Amino acid sequence: DADTDILYTVFNYATQSFQDFYNVSDASPSGYDGYSSTSPDIAVDAQNNVHISWLESVSGFTDVLYRKFTVTTGSWSPIVNISSSPSTNEVGPAIAVNSTGGVGILYTTTVNSPIFNDKINISFYDGVKLTHTKVNPLENFANQNFGDIYSYNDDWYIAYKNTTEASPTNELI
Repeated sequence: DADTDILYTVFNYATQSFQDFYNVSDASPSGYDGYSSTSPDIAVDAQNNVHISWLESVSGFTDVLYRKFTVTTGSWSPIVNISSSPSTNEVGPAIAVNSTGGVGILYTTTVNSPIFNDKINISFYDGVKLTHTKVNPLENFANQNFGDIYSYNDDWYIAYKNTTEASPTNELI
């Protein structure tokens, strides 16, 4: 079976035991291949809510998906397509959460024509509104995780690999 899923569990160090595993990617939206979920990343916020991002294949391309487990309700949110790019491939992703529960997801978009034109993207999601920004173009280094993201005092700290001679630029999109 070629099916790959994103599984979630908690390991209790004191009891040296795992909780039951949960298939986070099982409810992928219609149109997704459903057998090629890869590259998960996880963050936990101050309320112990769990945030997971991963890649999912759709029509031969990959998108970044996101899902949240809310501790107070004991339930998972619907899956959100963070990248929603119908003709590009996303790689990465890395996820962080700020003190208010806002989510930042860093990922790379790879466009294969006529040459590689990879861009670092950062999407911010507060549970309702999704905003995007992108950082300078990169050279031909597809299918690699280019960076990481972290939040402290509601600022976002971003580290990524820059393979160009040019100074970084950024733009809100």
